This record gives sequence, C-alpha cells and structure tokens, in this order.
Amino acid sequence: MGISCKKATELTLKKADGRISLPQRLQLWQHQLVCVLCRRFVAQMNLLDKLFKRTQIIETESLSVEEKENIIALLREDDTGS
Repeated sequence: MGISCKKATELTLKKADGRISLPQRLQLWQHQLVCVLCRRFVAQMNLLDKLFKRTQIIETESLSVEEKENIIALLREDDTGS
C-alpha cells in the first residue's frame, strides 16, 4: 500500500534532516515514482537549498543587488523547466 502525499511530504522533510529509515526511504521513492507533484516539491526544496547555500544568507547581512539578481535568474530558470 502506498503512502499519501501528506506522508511523503513529512518524509521528504525528515529526509532532508537525515532522519528516515531505509523502509521509509523506499516508501518515499515508490511514491515519488508516480506522483509528479511530490517530485516537484522535492525539486523546489532542492532549489531553495541551493539558493541559500549559494548566497550564504546571514541574518545580519542584506543581499547585494547582484545576489538578488542571481536568485531571480535562478528562479526564472527553474520556472521555465531548465
């Protein structure tokens, strides 16, 4: 029996923290094989993670104009399916 999108989302978030078991990983993998929306959610999470790592945002710093433009460009690339 498969898992729901809600459960897949919970497992995806836990997986990002490295806190799911092998059986849970398999359930998540099986769900994502058939669910385009959950695959899109994972892609969006990965993009956000990439953006945060790339810009290395610190609470006390503000982004430069160039950093903001880079983020906007990356979001537009992802939106067009690149």
